[in-house]
Amino acid sequence: MKFIENLNELIDYIENNLFNDFDNDKLAQILNTNADTLVRLFPIIFNISLNEYIKSRKLTLAPKMLENDSVINVAFACGYTSADSFSRAFKKFHGVLPSKIKGAKLNAVKPLKINFANDVEILEYTITTLPLQKFYGFKKDCKISNITNVAQKMWQEIDDKMFNTGIVKYDNPITPKSVAYFVATTVQNEHLVEVIVPKSKWLKVTIENKKSKSNVSSMASEVYKNIKQILNQTLANTFDIEIYHEKTIDLYFAIK
Repeated sequence: MKFIENLNELIDYIENNLFNDFDNDKLAQILNTNADTLVRLFPIIFNISLNEYIKSRKLTLAPKMLENDSVINVAFACGYTSADSFSRAFKKFHGVLPSKIKGAKLNAVKPLKINFANDVEILEYTITTLPLQKFYGFKKDCKISNITNVAQKMWQEIDDKMFNTGIVKYDNPITPKSVAYFVATTVQNEHLVEVIVPKSKWLKVTIENKKSKSNVSSMASEVYKNIKQILNQTLANTFDIEIYHEKTIDLYFAIK
């Protein structure tokens, strides 16, 4: 999967150039995006800002460097302008001063790594804000663990081109246990259940659609599972939206 490969390539590039000057434009090129999107996207995916991650990796490696070099030289290598500013950052991160590391329990941030489903191709990703939206559809309540089976069955039963949207509404944003799943359309109909999705900030992921709608929910479910593991605490757990097109699927994850 190109998107995940690019993310891991980005982390590898950072790791291999950790003590060189970083150009966000260069880093953004690895993800085929711009610097502003990179800076916004990085903490959403990794739950840590780009600058904080780079600083934490340098401070993780600093104790080993101090075994063979002076504090001032390690400070400059880590991007600090003085031994004092480095020592303050070092103590905040490790809990001890650079001169007191012998025998101390030190902190460490490991290099990031992402694994993802191999059979799903992410074509595009972006962060967007959408206004309040209204949909109309058929609804079924279920446990989160059973949502894939429920969605597949609903799409098989409702084989109508008018319906091109799947919506997941969570019962609880803190500890969700059950959801309402909707097969929906934007076309108003008095016989359908209205779903109001409030104005929200979203991570939009576009994937290749290689299957029919009746079978594609398993693929979307695989993306959901992986995205939710990656994004961790940045998801709002209010709504997820999947919009099916002929050759692509747009997946929207509400984020905080």
